[in-house]
Amino acid sequence: MAGEVMAGLPAICTYIRTLDGYERTSMAHVRLTEFRRNIATYFDQVLSSRAPLLVTRQGSEAMVLVAEGEYESMQETLHLLSTPANSARLRESLGQLRKGQVVESDPTL
Repeated sequence: MAGEVMAGLPAICTYIRTLDGYERTSMAHVRLTEFRRNIATYFDQVLSSRAPLLVTRQGSEAMVLVAEGEYESMQETLHLLSTPANSARLRESLGQLRKGQVVESDPTL
């Protein structure tokens, strides 16, 4: 998905679902008050790191700030995994890739 946790920010552990199960990952987080004070800096960090930022607010559900390109990539992945048949084909393809069963071709030919 995205890059590493942003330097200098606290991180929380989260779990993301992958084709092979679940993977533990870390997500940087910041309180809403701090986010408001330095919003441009946090936008720049999210864009340069490609990592999501969890913005928390006491007594309220948190929100996740994600670069637009990362969000579009997540939506595409969700679409590709939306049917069991597609999911199975992707798993099979990843298995072939790991085994080195790759056919190289030039799509421009």
